Amino acid sequence: MMKQLIICVFLLCHLLPVGARDQMSVEQAWKWQNKIGEIRGFNQPEVAYPGMSRDQILRKASELGLNSVRSWIGGNTVEEQIAFISEYVDDASKYGLTFSPVLSFYGRYYNDNSIPEEERLKRTEEYIRKVVGAFAKDERIAMWDIWNEPSTAKNDETMRQMDWLERMVEWCRLENPVQPITSSIIWEGGEYDTTSTYYKRRMEIERMMDIHNIHNYRFLQPEHTPPIEIIKQMKRMDGRPIVSSEVLARPVSGGLTRTLKLFAREHVNFYLWGMFVTDSRNWSVQWGRTTYDPYEPIFHDMLYSDGTPYDYREIENLRKFRFESEEEQIYAPLSRTERWTAERAWKWVAGGPIKGVTDTLFRQEATKAGNSLRLKLDYADFVADEKAFMDNFEHQLDEAERVGMTVMPVLLFDQDILDAEGIEIPQVRFLRTYPNDFAENGDEYLITPFNNGEKRAAKQRDDNPYWGSDFAESLSISKSEAAAFAERTATKNILAYINVVLRRFYADSRIEGWDIYYHPGKNLHSEREASMWVSQLFDLVRFISPTQPTFMTPLVSVGDFTPDLRYKDELIHGRHGGWGRLSYSGCGSASLTYKIWILSDLTAFSSTMKAAETGWLMSIGYHFGRPLLCSYWSAPDADEALATLELFSRSHIFWYSGKSLSADAVGKFKFRHINTDRDSADLVP
Repeated sequence: MMKQLIICVFLLCHLLPVGARDQMSVEQAWKWQNKIGEIRGFNQPEVAYPGMSRDQILRKASELGLNSVRSWIGGNTVEEQIAFISEYVDDASKYGLTFSPVLSFYGRYYNDNSIPEEERLKRTEEYIRKVVGAFAKDERIAMWDIWNEPSTAKNDETMRQMDWLERMVEWCRLENPVQPITSSIIWEGGEYDTTSTYYKRRMEIERMMDIHNIHNYRFLQPEHTPPIEIIKQMKRMDGRPIVSSEVLARPVSGGLTRTLKLFAREHVNFYLWGMFVTDSRNWSVQWGRTTYDPYEPIFHDMLYSDGTPYDYREIENLRKFRFESEEEQIYAPLSRTERWTAERAWKWVAGGPIKGVTDTLFRQEATKAGNSLRLKLDYADFVADEKAFMDNFEHQLDEAERVGMTVMPVLLFDQDILDAEGIEIPQVRFLRTYPNDFAENGDEYLITPFNNGEKRAAKQRDDNPYWGSDFAESLSISKSEAAAFAERTATKNILAYINVVLRRFYADSRIEGWDIYYHPGKNLHSEREASMWVSQLFDLVRFISPTQPTFMTPLVSVGDFTPDLRYKDELIHGRHGGWGRLSYSGCGSASLTYKIWILSDLTAFSSTMKAAETGWLMSIGYHFGRPLLCSYWSAPDADEALATLELFSRSHIFWYSGKSLSADAVGKFKFRHINTDRDSADLVP
């Protein structure tokens, strides 16, 4: 036995060069992760203007909370590339950033058909060993990214690249680097032919990596697929640390925070793509598109050229990124983090005033009323025949476009939610409507209290549609029945409806915006229920991330003013007032109105009031710093209509009228400049 052991040791010593290492164990890889901490990095620093230094970019990255930079290596010789890395590492470390080099010089050998394959491999080995060996013990290097996005096709080229990668990993190990070796082998979508020999070969090479390195930008798919599927796949493989070395492409990934939320939960390091909006690479537009044309939102990049963040919330959330504990949740819901910035909302306003009309379908006479149509969609039609619903909506959009009008769809009303509940168990409706009349009794809910076994007379209410039905003889419902009911009720049905419609038309230029939910709480049972729906719907809408603004219209109005009320003076500087004169119907409230407005891209309201009262409500809407939209307006008479139009003109209000207006009034309507005078004492002589 001892003799055999001696022989094994002898062979190992002669087979492996002195100092070479094997693949990091999972434990060693996590030791590296714990030492380096969560990586919050960015890719390829590019100057915001000619003459900007790399030092300026790295300093700005540090200020944003980034701690690593990933970049392709510059230089035309091995020696120049080593010098490039050395200089980069020194520059980055001054600001607390590590450096992740992406090897690329081997490409000239791989593609050089003038020399034999073995000679290409020999030269590549020399290159890799010199570069990696020069920094093998430098902990300012975060990792070695040895091949960016190798082929994923089902062809011989993929097999050849995997053969090269296998040898490249081995050559790196010969230099015994303290940094992990990795390559972004997994970078396409989440669907794979797992039976393919090409896929299996790629996975063989992936298993050789010290840490997993993935690329996928498509975070707008339901449940974050395919990114989450890739992450799960890597965890099932061996549980090594994961880095996503390219992220952020807003039109396909949504805002940065949705990516941060997933990575914090799943413990994934990351490198953003880009820093400044710049013409050096024009990364601010989607693949294949040109910055010559207008664009919104920015595709890659965090900052405008002057250093202003595209979205301040992204910077705040970037700085607090860390791996979450099991019960922890660092970030707010998508309904808040993915709301349009005020700047983006004001860009939308630049299209000019909306002078709209409201209807349930397009009519030719609507063209006389303005430039946009508020179109009420019918959830019941969607349930009855989804295809016919979609076809009809498409037809309405075509008809409006034909005459130069946009469309503002209204998707949901309280009655839709009530109709969607599809209750099969009457007891459950009673339970939801009158929760205080039920008590828990083990595995059942019981009507309470009982009076010597008799039903309580107070249950016989005019507003209880179930009393006197078969329900009167059934005084309990099992909790399992209630749970089953909850699973199949309105939430699933309504959310499916919103999801299908928005995903179909999320980038349709014929659509001006989406009034997701008009007058929440008008007919529901409680403010709590209305608030729940507002939250769930906005979470879904923000996940889908349509390119048009989304909002809800709260049920709020202003009580009639007395003839002697000097309502303008009530809002003079230093006076208390404003919200106190607002009134609410149904389950509406100040809290519900406020919630709707802080989650909406635009501040929307409706009005059937006189001009004075409408102006008061507008003054409250201005508090939110966003464009104002009167999503439904119907003045009491012609004089009040003209007075309200005057208010809309000088206050820059977009509007949809529920009544016919004269073509002359609509045609002359335009926004007037807002000018604020100063007191004479403030004027400079």
